[in-house]
Amino acid sequence: MKVVVVGTGYVGLACVGFVTMGHEVVGVDVDAGKIERLNHGELPIHEPGLAELVIDGMREGKLRFTTNLPEALTGADVCFVCVGTPSLPDGSVDLQYIEAAVASVRAAKEPQTVVVIKSTVPVGTCNRFGVVSNPEFLAEGRAVQDFLHPDRVVIGTTDPLAKEVMLAVYASLDCPKLVMAPASAELTKYAANGFLATKISFINEISAIAEKVGADIRDVAQAIGADPRIGPHFLRAGIGYGGSCFPKDTEALMKIADLNAVDFAMLKAAKVANDRARERFVQKVIATTGAQAKLAVWGLAFKAQTDDVRKSAAIDVIELLLARGASITVYDPMATENAKKVLGERVRYASTALEATTEADALLVLTEWPEFKNLIPASGAGIGFPHHIFDGRNLFADMHLAEKGYAYVGVGLGQTV
Repeated sequence: MKVVVVGTGYVGLACVGFVTMGHEVVGVDVDAGKIERLNHGELPIHEPGLAELVIDGMREGKLRFTTNLPEALTGADVCFVCVGTPSLPDGSVDLQYIEAAVASVRAAKEPQTVVVIKSTVPVGTCNRFGVVSNPEFLAEGRAVQDFLHPDRVVIGTTDPLAKEVMLAVYASLDCPKLVMAPASAELTKYAANGFLATKISFINEISAIAEKVGADIRDVAQAIGADPRIGPHFLRAGIGYGGSCFPKDTEALMKIADLNAVDFAMLKAAKVANDRARERFVQKVIATTGAQAKLAVWGLAFKAQTDDVRKSAAIDVIELLLARGASITVYDPMATENAKKVLGERVRYASTALEATTEADALLVLTEWPEFKNLIPASGAGIGFPHHIFDGRNLFADMHLAEKGYAYVGVGLGQTV
C-alpha cells in the first residue's frame, strides 16, 4: 500500500516503520530545510534505530520525503496526520496544526485515500473532521521498537471501508487490533497516559514515606510490581515524569473532564505530587549544600536515549535551584543543544561529564544515562570529585557509594547508602 505521513516529528518519523511492513512511505512536511536534510539521511531528532530505518528505506526505494503534498497523495491508500498538538495556556489542546493539515489533505487527496489522525487530540476531534483515529503509544527512546512491535493497535472508526484499509495496513503485525468508535480511541490514549502518570506519582509519594521510615523504595516497588494486577513498569521512584506527552496529556485530560463536568481529583493530585517530587529533591540538595552552592548536573533530557528536553524534570529542578541562587554547570550526552534553547546563558555547559564536576560542591544526577555509572571514581576521599552525590534517578543506588567515601542520597532509599 502507499502510505503518506504528514508531519516529520517524533511520531511522523516513527511511522517510517511502515516500510518494514512492505508499504511505500512518503513523508511530508512544510519545512523545506528539514525535508532536504531528511532526504540526505540527516535526522532532526535522536532516536535509537531511526537513522538505520530511514537510510535503509530510502536505499530500497520504499521511502522518500517531500514538501509537495498533492504529489505525495497521488495514488495514496492512507494518509496519517502526525502534526503537533501543543497545549494552550489553559491546558486545552491547540488544534490549529491539525485543522490546517486535515484541510490540506482533504483538498489534495484522491477519493480512495483514508485520512487518519495519529496525533493525540481531544475526544470528538476525529468525528468532527470525519477521519479515523489511530493513536500512537510510543515511548521516546524506544519509539522505533514500539512502532514495529506494539502490544496493541487501536483503530477508531465506524466506516467499514476505512476499517478494512486500516486492518490491511497493520496486517503484518502480530498483536491485537482493537477497532472501536473514534471517541473511544481518542479517550484510550489519554486514559493510558493519565494512568501511567498517576502510577509514577504514586510511587514517588510512597518513596517520601520510605525515606521517613527507613524503607527502600526499590524493594517496595519490586514487591508490589510482582503482583500481576499492578505490574513492574513505571514504578521507579525519582524526580517525576516529564517529556512531550505525560504533562501535556494529563493537562488535556483534566480539561476534557472539566468541560464535561467531571471532577478528576485523582489526576489533579497526581500532577501536584509530580511537582512535589521535584521540590523534595531540591530541598535535599539545599539542606546540605546551601542555596548558593556550585552544582554539577549530569542529565538534561527528560529521559535517557533521547535529546528531548520538553517538560524535562531535569530542567525543572535546575530552574528551581537557579531561582534560589545556585551556580550550575551541566552536561548531557545528547540534549545540550536543545537545553540551551531553554536555559540560555544562565548555566555553564561542559563538554564532558567530568568537566562539569570541576570545583562543584555536589553532583546532581537528573537523567538516567547508563554511561554515567562508569564515571564515578572508585574512591570519594579527596580526589577532586564532589563528595556529595544527589541521585534523582537512583542510577547509582546499587553501587554502595557510601562505602567508597561518598555522601550519597537517592530517592526513597530510607537512608544515605
